[in-house]
Amino acid sequence: MDTIDFLFGVFLSQIILVSYYFPKILVERTENAIEQHPPSEYANLYPVSVETIKKQILKYRNANFLMMILGIFIFVFSIAIGADELLGWDSQSVSSFYFMLQMAPLIWVAIISTNYAKLLRKLNQGPSRKAQLSPRKLTDFIGKNYLYALAIGHITYIVLIWYLVQHPFDGFAGYINLLGLAIIDLILAGGIYYYVYFQKPDPLQPEQVRIRDTRRTVYLFVLSGMAVLIKLSVDLILSALDMRDYQDIVSCIYFQLIVASIVYYYRLSEIDFEVYRKG
Repeated sequence: MDTIDFLFGVFLSQIILVSYYFPKILVERTENAIEQHPPSEYANLYPVSVETIKKQILKYRNANFLMMILGIFIFVFSIAIGADELLGWDSQSVSSFYFMLQMAPLIWVAIISTNYAKLLRKLNQGPSRKAQLSPRKLTDFIGKNYLYALAIGHITYIVLIWYLVQHPFDGFAGYINLLGLAIIDLILAGGIYYYVYFQKPDPLQPEQVRIRDTRRTVYLFVLSGMAVLIKLSVDLILSALDMRDYQDIVSCIYFQLIVASIVYYYRLSEIDFEVYRKG
């Protein structure tokens, strides 16, 4: 199979998985949760009406459908003109920009979910549970081995940059690559710090559920950091070996893994719904 055929194949899987399959899973989980926990029995779970929630779900579905149609157009058009790049332009730029468009509905849902969580906390301010008084440490939420692996990944990346500075290739930005990694690290570290020390949990959820949710979030941030390191390293190595065509393929696969990890994280089945039951 030629590189371009492989690229078109993984781009098609990006269209199907990110704009159809993964959204379908998220919608089904949400709809099942509503069906199994109606407002007549779980009044404390609904700071807004079910009709409002269903309208937001429909908007999310429609947005993903439009993204899927756009992706299919890019795919068919690229094949029709016999291009050796997506849209006959630059495959990595096209797939990256398209991925950002694909993520827009999910980012919108994240914003809606944050607002929903605020309304849920406001609705349930009365019967709140006591917070754990013991001080929080990062290692309470993630194993040291993961932190060691993240540190080793950073050292390896720094050594790789140093080596490539001694043996540069065309377009290599040198130590500026470390600045990009530092910015990403600050964003991830800020997210971890917020969720460990400042995130306001649902007051009805028991302490063990709060700790579990925080732990999963911290793991998600740390694993995201590892994924970024791997992606940056692979891109540099492929560029140094003059195998840039494979970068486009790696990017498409990488995008799909990002969304897969988000979908894995978003599991409503682990929520203790009984605390929302109408008294």
